[in-house]
Amino acid sequence: MSSRTRNILWLIMVLGVGFQGIGLTQQTSQTGVPSSSAGPQAKTKEEHEAYIAFYQEADSKKKIEMGNKFLADFSASEFKPNVMLLMIQAFQASRDHKMVVEWGETLLNNFPENASKAFVFQALMMANQALNDLPKTVDYAEKLLAADLNNLSAIYTIPFVLSERSLTSGEEGRKKELTRAAEVASKGLAMAKPAQLSDEQWVQFQTALHSS
Repeated sequence: MSSRTRNILWLIMVLGVGFQGIGLTQQTSQTGVPSSSAGPQAKTKEEHEAYIAFYQEADSKKKIEMGNKFLADFSASEFKPNVMLLMIQAFQASRDHKMVVEWGETLLNNFPENASKAFVFQALMMANQALNDLPKTVDYAEKLLAADLNNLSAIYTIPFVLSERSLTSGEEGRKKELTRAAEVASKGLAMAKPAQLSDEQWVQFQTALHSS
């Protein structure tokens, strides 16, 4: 992985939306207990306790083991999407990009309307970039941007990848790629600085878009 690619992945992490606040917390409280009757419900005391223990586990390796066991023991659980989301986050923490892709795509196939799909799109975008699968990187970046119109990670990734390398054959395809790169970069340059970014981070972001 080149130093520029490492830098882009780091800044994507800085720019990216957090795991909290994009669906999971609409369904569970900070302790993992359902926060409303509309959220998922455990069918048994054993399922409830197993989910709480899994949710609160901080060690990524143990969390993955507990998640696999939970899904095997409670295959019909209403918590299944939440468990899969947290498993993806655990695989991100352990830098297992292949498993992020496997679990992310499985979750989208099984729960295409999940409230946290923007998180999944971003996880898949980043994992595919780490694996150097640039067509999939751009594909998921476009899906992320469609789901979250002002997502800085997607706005940063699309021009970066398309300006660096052609993903299609032929001159006409390349023109479309460069046009799209310029279009997304211009969108980013027209945005106001988000509150979560420092002035230095915002300058880095804008400099990268100008370069692209």
